[in-house]
Amino acid sequence: MLNVGNVYIPINENWDIFLKNNDRTSEATKDAGARVLVESARKVLNDLKPDENDEVKVDAWFFDVDWSYKSDNEYPEWYFKLFSKRGNAHYDLEFLTSEHVIMRSSLVPLIFGMIYGPYPLHRSEHHGWGYLVPGNEKVLRSSQNEAVFKTSRSYEHICKVISENMSEFGDIQHSGRAYGFDDFLFYRLPHPQGAQNVGDPLGKHFLRYIESKVLRPTRHKDEFFVLLEALKTTKFWTNYAKRFEAEIPLWYDSSDGSRVGAIAPAIIPAGTVSRRSVHKLWVTLTNESGSDRIGTGIKGLVQAPNGSVLVGADVGFSGTVACRFVWRCKPCKCIS
Repeated sequence: MLNVGNVYIPINENWDIFLKNNDRTSEATKDAGARVLVESARKVLNDLKPDENDEVKVDAWFFDVDWSYKSDNEYPEWYFKLFSKRGNAHYDLEFLTSEHVIMRSSLVPLIFGMIYGPYPLHRSEHHGWGYLVPGNEKVLRSSQNEAVFKTSRSYEHICKVISENMSEFGDIQHSGRAYGFDDFLFYRLPHPQGAQNVGDPLGKHFLRYIESKVLRPTRHKDEFFVLLEALKTTKFWTNYAKRFEAEIPLWYDSSDGSRVGAIAPAIIPAGTVSRRSVHKLWVTLTNESGSDRIGTGIKGLVQAPNGSVLVGADVGFSGTVACRFVWRCKPCKCIS
């Protein structure tokens, strides 16, 4: 335990290069995603804007958002909710960054007209994300029954959208409880832990549905996949960048002129019930992997200086065996 608590990690000049490259790539990727999101939102806004009678065009996704205009604003209220600050809504696309936009806004599935099977996605205040099915079967009414359809025109339009999608993509088998939603049935999206509300239909669990096209956009498809790629590839680095920066490297002079150093992480020995070590960066398990995930190669930065080698082994007798094997094969210093 004392040895684990006094651990140090050897690094070299690749440490700083890794940090700068990931920061630059991550920001550029997120900025591109933010711009296509806003660009798509403005196209939808232009397509659905009120006519001369102040009537908003019927849409299967934007039927219950706030279309009111305050003062002399050129945008409706729902559009401002896409930004971290109201003033950001007026920026030109070229000046927008990911800091200006809420990239995981609940408006995203609506902007891209997302469907599950042939059915449009909808977010319920009480039941999270789900999809709408025409109510042609017995409805299991809930105490929070929601009624938002003001005209039969809205109902007919959504049914038409579903019918067109069904002829192109086919139907799906419904599962779970059906909730009454005016003339529709509302089914929650499948949650990985059973009958629970889904908070984000673009989360990790739903990537396989998107890949199989069960869950997909119906408009601005190219822009959607740019945004999705940005969310996927930057997620790991967004979560771990601050932990990475919190590690303080110590550099020392090298006889051959190379830049070498070390980090002494504050590892907690026996920090779990099973007496495993704990550290917020180095001893953290993650399922994120692949060359397309920015920052997932972070543990590859542990690089021994010239004349030394790294030996990886679980705590226990296997570590001793591994070190002895290296010592017999090569007369050099061993870092384990």
